[in-house]
Amino acid sequence: MNAGLKKRIMYDIVLFAGVYVVLLTYLLLNIDGVVFYPQRTKSSNATPADAKLKYEEHSIDVGGGQKLAAWYIPCPGSSEITLFYSHGNAESVSMSLGFVVDMISALKVNVIMYDYRGYGKNDGSPSVKTFYADVEAVYQFFAARPEMKDRKIVIYGRSLGGAAAIHLAEKFGAYKLITESTFASIPHQAWYSAALCVFYPFTPDFLPSQKKAAGIKCPWLIIHGTKDGVIDVRNSDELYNSAASAASKEKYVVEAGHNDVCAANPAEYYRKISEFLKK
Repeated sequence: MNAGLKKRIMYDIVLFAGVYVVLLTYLLLNIDGVVFYPQRTKSSNATPADAKLKYEEHSIDVGGGQKLAAWYIPCPGSSEITLFYSHGNAESVSMSLGFVVDMISALKVNVIMYDYRGYGKNDGSPSVKTFYADVEAVYQFFAARPEMKDRKIVIYGRSLGGAAAIHLAEKFGAYKLITESTFASIPHQAWYSAALCVFYPFTPDFLPSQKKAAGIKCPWLIIHGTKDGVIDVRNSDELYNSAASAASKEKYVVEAGHNDVCAANPAEYYRKISEFLKK
């Protein structure tokens, strides 16, 4: 190998290493911007009243001058099951309302739903440092209500909301847990991403759902789409295999992407969940 070629190779290695370090540093310093995609638009202001459903609107103090908007939507008639629903990234309670209304109709359940800080009408900015504390505050606010004492609380999280659901189920327990299209951890999300896999060795374990899954003791239904281009379906395998202490666990894999798991076959989707809730 001649000296010119060696020099060129060394130059390319140094250049690559420099770019790698700069990008890695940027990603780590801006991890909140990488993980969270707040839906801040007010273009969708739909409420359960638009679907002719009664509801309660609450503003829950999570400290630091921050309050999170939340809805309690009772099932028409009555139900012993209440779903505590955490929505996905780039969504809000208003954007998720259509899906929730369908759930109430198909499953005959009460629903609690809320927005993370910085999402929907909420002020502030989401952060990996405050995420768990925020969802705990909302959960405890509703769990402390007298009528919840004899309710069967099912914790349900989709996409980013799956991290909230797993944390709550591991810390507080639940009647049952349902997660859909969620990640096993931020490092796993990097590992299964073609664009981010090179940063996997140095990605801190933010939102460590896989580790928390080991402490879940309630029955757990893990739902994922085989064609999910946002959160790879292999994350569902990681979660399923890590839930060693769950009372029972099921995996429901659908031929769908990230946001159309229910739409792929609504009848089967709700039948599967209904059967899980009745077991």
